[in-house]
Amino acid sequence: MSTLKSRRTDKVPFMFQGKGKGGYLCYDVVTHRGKGAPRVTQAFKDLVRHVGSPTEHMVNKEQRRRMKLGGPRYAEMGQAGRRKWMR
Repeated sequence: MSTLKSRRTDKVPFMFQGKGKGGYLCYDVVTHRGKGAPRVTQAFKDLVRHVGSPTEHMVNKEQRRRMKLGGPRYAEMGQAGRRKWMR
């Protein structure tokens, strides 16, 4: 097991195109490393680290409110769009 490399990608089927044996599956490729890998932002890490701790005052009021409503993913949703308007 220690000599095996971890998978770089997964192929997830999402649609069958065609009919019968002449059809083919369309795949979505999920990358685990590199540029296509899913990662969380530093703002998300900070939000999760501060909420519910003595340093909770460091989190934005709006984010704290959204965190109570729907959790960390909902709290961070739309943050990038709001930053664009501030520039």
